[in-house]
Amino acid sequence: MIAVLLLESDPWRYRGIRGFLNDSGKVRVIEEPDFARILTLQSAPNDSQPGVILLSHRLVVDYGISLIPHLKDLFGSDVLIYGDHESLNVTAQLLAVGASGYFASTTTPEDLLEAVVAVGRGKLWGPRDTVALMARRIAERKPGVRRPEIVDGLSRDDLTILRCLKEGLTNKEIASRLSVAEVTVKARLTRLYKRFGVTRRLQLLSAIIREGVLDSLESESETPADKP
Repeated sequence: MIAVLLLESDPWRYRGIRGFLNDSGKVRVIEEPDFARILTLQSAPNDSQPGVILLSHRLVVDYGISLIPHLKDLFGSDVLIYGDHESLNVTAQLLAVGASGYFASTTTPEDLLEAVVAVGRGKLWGPRDTVALMARRIAERKPGVRRPEIVDGLSRDDLTILRCLKEGLTNKEIASRLSVAEVTVKARLTRLYKRFGVTRRLQLLSAIIREGVLDSLESESETPADKP
């Protein structure tokens, strides 16, 4: 069961979301209705270790976008934003500063539960187009510094997987593109995580941008030559 810290300024919306998630049997909302207290903490409380922080976009607007990396550092948790905006630019901006997804509250509560579970399992949530846009935003903010010892040993399939990550494809879609089993994709992703010293998809995407791998992908053909 995924422990969720819900940060919402509207008490009625807080009760509604908390009730629905708790009733699902898949999520347990940590009882902490005082969002203002949480947002002023300088260290995480010992009794609060959420797997996912579900954060209202209203609070991001009120407190500033730096709230997202602050909460990630404070709790070591993935952050899922929810709100009424459906702009790709808004979503990409939130992902670029560390959010693991954006949920548009105009969709169904069942979709919210799916989003929370997905983020709790280390996946990204949001429109696929936002991943590529997020990558451009990170690249603009943080120029890549290419380290040959990490990058040059990547195989053709590794490069294809990284290109698919940039496009926002799921493991199933990557498996289809490579004509391999989904479990094979998971195994290759695990090796890539280890190579770049990360544990999550978003961290891997950020790492390949930092290492300049995406620049290499842009210059590669769709079927690059095999590398040793």
